This record gives sequence, structure tokens and C-alpha cells, in this order.
Amino acid sequence: MAAVFTPGLRVSEKGVIQKDRRLPLEGEVTVAVGEMVTADTVVARTELPGKIYPVNVANQLGVDAGRLKSLMSKAEGEKVTEGEVIAKSPGFFGLFKSEATSIVSGTIESISAVTGQVIFQADPVPVEMEAYINGRVVEVIPSEGCVIQSNAAFIQGIFGLGGEARGEIAMVAESPDQVVTDAHITDDCRGKVLIGGSYLTVSALKKAVDMGASAFVTGGFDYDEIKELLGYEIGVAITGGEELGLTLIVT
Repeated sequence: MAAVFTPGLRVSEKGVIQKDRRLPLEGEVTVAVGEMVTADTVVARTELPGKIYPVNVANQLGVDAGRLKSLMSKAEGEKVTEGEVIAKSPGFFGLFKSEATSIVSGTIESISAVTGQVIFQADPVPVEMEAYINGRVVEVIPSEGCVIQSNAAFIQGIFGLGGEARGEIAMVAESPDQVVTDAHITDDCRGKVLIGGSYLTVSALKKAVDMGASAFVTGGFDYDEIKELLGYEIGVAITGGEELGLTLIVT
């Protein structure tokens, strides 16, 4: 990445912020219009369907697919736990008996007498959507989420790595043109959003991660060194899912 053009980014000491908080699929909204919330308030929740796991149980038992259903101790639609015995083979004259167990906790979706496969669906994964900011609920989207409004300072960054983060703000630089090194990172930065500097060294970033900082907002960083740190190329437009250890915003 040779250069990035910096557009006219918005910087406002006081502004009205609205955050749209929506579930990935329909669920339950737990707040009402007018309700005051904090950043960690759960505003909506749902469950993601569990993964599907096909397993050829007939092969495990060493029997024809047509015999599978008669050997199953669990039926379609029944709940199972990981490691639970779901089928047994009587063997040959009482010898060479075998059994099959569930590979996941969930539900048996289907048992095929044609392919010998048992389809498992893992238990649903609970998802909770938090408010993300302190504020007031100004709109509720039924079964989806809500819109939260707050008065806040607003500063846009040009580039970011990592997902949503929050914490108490802590300044680590004495002036905007100061380069932030690991000497600026202290033991009391755990859970905090660190702010400052025209440039952040990778050693300082690593130390902030080790110290448990929540996020870092700074003027610039060395792209090649971040690429080396992550182990892969980073695009300019699509970011947010990186496992960096904290969230990095570059202004």
C-alpha cells in the first residue's frame, strides 16, 4: 500500500450519534423506545442455527444402509449429546460388535436407509446484541434490533483493523506529532482505548496487546509491519474481522 488518499473526514467536538443495532436474523428485541441503555446493555438476542454434520453411521457399524434404522437407538428429531451411543451392531454370532456415537450435541435431523448417513444438527448458537454506546433508544425495529442515540464527540478514521471495541479513554502521547513507542504503554492500560501520536510503532502495538488494551486510535502505522504481524495482506476497503488482539483506528 504505497499511499492512501485522506478525504475530508468529519471531526466534531459535539454531535448527535445514532447507532443501528441489528441482529443477523430475526429474534427478540429486549428494549423499548425511550429506554436509557449503557454500552453493555443487551438490546436484542436470537439463536443461530447449528452446523450440519453428515456421518455415514452404516459404514461405522459395518452394515448395509438398509439395516441402519433398525440398529439406531435414537430416532429422527431426538436430542443427542456428544459421545452418546446412537446405534449398535449385534455383530456376527455375538462377536465383532460395534457401536456409533454422536459427534456433536444437538439433534438427529435424518437417518437414511439409502446412503446409511445420519445427519446431525448442532445445538443453536445464542447471539446477543449489545447497545455498544450509552444513550437512549429512539427506534425499535421489530424482531431485528433498535436505533440508539447519544450526544458524543465524533472523529472519523481513515482505516481500521479489528471489530467493535469500547473502554475508558486514555491519552498516551503529549502532542499530536509525537511518535508512540512501547515506552508510552504502561501497566494501567488494560481495557482502555488508547489515544494519541502521529505514528504508532509495532512494538508499542504489541505491548498494548500484551497489556490488554481494548483499542488504539493513532495517526499512522507502518502497513508492511502490520502485514507481517498478521501474516497476510490487508485490503484497504474491507476490514473488521482481523484477530489483532485489539482494535486499531488510524486517523
